[in-house]
Amino acid sequence: MADSSRISVIVPAYNAEKYLEKCINSILASDYTDLEILIIDDGSADDTPAVCRRLQNQDSRIRCFRQEDKGVSSARNAGIEAATGDYLTFVDADDAIRPEMLRILMRAAKQTGADIVTCDFAKTSEAGSVEEETLISAGAPDSSGTQVKDGVGGKTGDTAAAQTPLFRVYSGEEYVRTKLFNGNTRIWSRLIRRECIGTKRFPEGLSIGEDMYFLLTLMEDTSVADCPEPLYCYYINPAGAMERPFTESYAEGQLACWERAGEWISGHMPELWKDDRFTERFYSIRCVSALLVAGKIALLPRKERDGQAALTARLQDNLRENARKLQKGTDAVSNSGDSQPDSAILLKRNKSRFHPEAVLPGGYGAKLRFFLFSPELYYVILRLLKGKNG
Repeated sequence: MADSSRISVIVPAYNAEKYLEKCINSILASDYTDLEILIIDDGSADDTPAVCRRLQNQDSRIRCFRQEDKGVSSARNAGIEAATGDYLTFVDADDAIRPEMLRILMRAAKQTGADIVTCDFAKTSEAGSVEEETLISAGAPDSSGTQVKDGVGGKTGDTAAAQTPLFRVYSGEEYVRTKLFNGNTRIWSRLIRRECIGTKRFPEGLSIGEDMYFLLTLMEDTSVADCPEPLYCYYINPAGAMERPFTESYAEGQLACWERAGEWISGHMPELWKDDRFTERFYSIRCVSALLVAGKIALLPRKERDGQAALTARLQDNLRENARKLQKGTDAVSNSGDSQPDSAILLKRNKSRFHPEAVLPGGYGAKLRFFLFSPELYYVILRLLKGKNG
């Protein structure tokens, strides 16, 4: 693989005038220089177009495009179509990258031959910042996969060797089983070989889960190298999707993205359904997603809440179905001779009853029981806990 492999950095931007320049400057500061930066202005109503023009005039590697307000998936797809690089990476307009990120990920791609290389991220409270004082946290290394050193290893104790990140290499199916549905559904902080993407695109009908589904579709016959180093800086947006009020597109996205994911797995990686722990994790996610929707409905005024009766009934059906599948999976785990998770140990004490509290995280088991018992009472109690009346 030639050293001059080009990277296309795709940056979707919507009303990003306050932080876009910081984001782009962090990319321009990269010590890997064979790159192009594609800014896709998704119909911004502020001065984002003017910022784009100014940036484009400052560096010939920057190209800017403008489209109607079609959403982030459409913007990213436009970037894929326009990209000329051998590898693609995605950066959100309010985030930033470390100067060494692209170099380290490219080196790992060359050394391991992986189709996708990913790194960890640090959270920052300041948009577009890579400053140490703004970084809040980073992830921890994972123990599964095959360990490979990035670059030429030195003797034990060498400073250079100590500073060299370690990568773990997974097959696509291993990555789906152990990482993707364990919170690693983001599309940013990854370097992706162009051939791996091919004709695949982000689903434009989803407002939630589009990253997860697109990444999932890349996993067939794919290898992934994973680095624990936090090289991407993620801005904690107080107006992010989890903090926004209820919308029908949010509700549909939460439910549809996991339905599509299940269908894709059945068609492309059906062996995963034989893994009881994976099945437990997948249906746990589906239950939590439905309860997240219910939580947003609860915060609606009474009249609007009553207008969501059909959706409430759909959520009940969704939770019943996924709880049944979750029970089958946990019963199978509890009857296996393998080492067992805490949930299986609790279930084994009384296999005649399903204990969602032993399986679902953070109180969601009790929420599931309560919502199935009485959605309206669930809404009222949750509103009171949130300091709202009615």
